Order: sequence, then structure tokens, then C-alpha cells
Amino acid sequence: MVRRCLAMLLGLVQLAAAPALAAAPVPPAPDTIVSGSFQLPDRQPWAGEVFTLGIVWRVDWDQFRYLDGDLAWKPDPLVTEGWTRLPLAPPLAQGGRTVADLAFTTRAIALTPGTVQLPPPARQMQIVTGSYETSGVTIATIGPVMATGAGARLAVRALPPAPAGFGGAVGDFTLKSALDVQGGEVGKPIVWTVTLSGTGNWMGFDGIPSRPLPRAFDLLGAPKRGNGAADSLFERTMTEAITIVPRTPGRFSLGPVDLVVFDPRAGAYRTVVAPAVEISIAPAARRSSPRKSRKP
Repeated sequence: MVRRCLAMLLGLVQLAAAPALAAAPVPPAPDTIVSGSFQLPDRQPWAGEVFTLGIVWRVDWDQFRYLDGDLAWKPDPLVTEGWTRLPLAPPLAQGGRTVADLAFTTRAIALTPGTVQLPPPARQMQIVTGSYETSGVTIATIGPVMATGAGARLAVRALPPAPAGFGGAVGDFTLKSALDVQGGEVGKPIVWTVTLSGTGNWMGFDGIPSRPLPRAFDLLGAPKRGNGAADSLFERTMTEAITIVPRTPGRFSLGPVDLVVFDPRAGAYRTVVAPAVEISIAPAARRSSPRKSRKP
């Protein structure tokens, strides 16, 4: 390991000390040193489903030095997040040499069904290109190569016939409904907030569904919408708050609020429900009029 680190540092010094020349084409990586392949999901994903996609570069551990630059790959027509490198597994002995797997994963969505042709991925890396001796020590020289992996085909399943009310949401979602007060009074505003959160194809539907409002309430102003801090392309929380004003006293139910979604794990449609919230509205408080003082 010490000799490996020393060789890497010396190689970096060689690169830094080299004169600035016109960029030369990077030669392809020998198949005997590196190969790359996609890791597809275990089952065919549904259109709109978030799934995990992987790339593994199998390298000759004695010849490989380090990755150089970013992955050269266009995900279209998939929608993907950034790539995450997985922890390195211990190198293995294979066919008289030592190999290691450099694994990366991302999450992706195919918005439409059919066969998606994944183009070959490419990644520049530094490998051993030769060696020389100095003071009885063999020093490896390194240089860049462009590794090109194998392309792949991904079959994407079409959703089954949709029920009435389905707006395109695919994934795992929850709905919550809440009021800013426990009890109300005629003429006083109440804020009713609905929160939608989860993992799915947020870009494929309109978000929080519309909600019924009893006739005893008036809507004050426009709804206030917030997207919150999106954890990723596929995970977020969305809120919609409306201000309502009760016109008559009584006990009322606001909601329920429901959203028809496709559950990719179950392979079926289901309805996500925020239960109705109950509120009692009291009559408007009477304002006492000031008494007139009598003149002596």
C-alpha cells in the first residue's frame, strides 16, 4: 500500500511538472484493465416509478490508480439524480490478478413505458502506463485512459388502466390536513393547511389535490403554496394553505382530502387520504356598546 501511494504521488508530480501542451486525445482503456457495466433493477420498473440504477467499473487493482473527472453519460430519456459512489469492497483475486469493483448508484425515473436504450457510459481514469528505475526503486508511470462500458436495454412497464380521479402520481405518498385553531368563531379567519409528502414522480402530476369547502365558509384570498426543502428530485414535501371565514355557527367537517396514486411496489392503484378535521364554530361575540354618561 505504501509503494502504491508513493507511485501515485510521484505520478501526480509528473503530471504537474509536465509542460502545457495542446490536449491530446485520451486513448481508450485496455479491456484487460477495466470494464464497465450497468446494474439494472431486479424487476422491470413501472413508468413513473423511482428505481435504483448502478454502474460498476471492474478494474485491475495493480494497474488502476484513480478516477479522473466525471461520468460521461447522457441519461435521456431517463430523469436521474447525481451519482453516488459506494464504499469500496475488498479487492478479489481473479484469474491470476487482483480486481476491484468501483460501484456507483443513482435513482432514476422513466416517464413513459417502452424499451429504453441506455448509451454506453464513459469515465476517464489514470492507470499504469509504464515504469522506470531510479536508485534501485521501480517507479510506475501513469497516464489517462478513457474507459467505455457496455450499454444496456431497460424495459419499462406501462401502468394498468387507471381508475377515475387518477392524475399521474406514482410512488409512496402521504397526505395530512390540519387547522391553525381548535375552535372558531363566526367572522374570524381560519387557516386550513394540507401537506403532501413522499417519494415519487413529482414532475408527473399537479401536486396537492383540490378539496371540498362547506358552503358555510368563504374563501379569503388565494391559496398559499410552499414546496419546502426538496430532499431530492424525487423526495419532497408540499403544502397548500387556504384562509377560510365561517359565516354560520355549528359543527363542521373539513375534508377528507384524497389523492389517487399508483403504488409501484404493490402494482396497484390506491387512494391516499387525509381524514376530515372537525371544528366547532361559535356565534360571533357581541360587542358591548359604550354607555353614555348622564349630564348632571
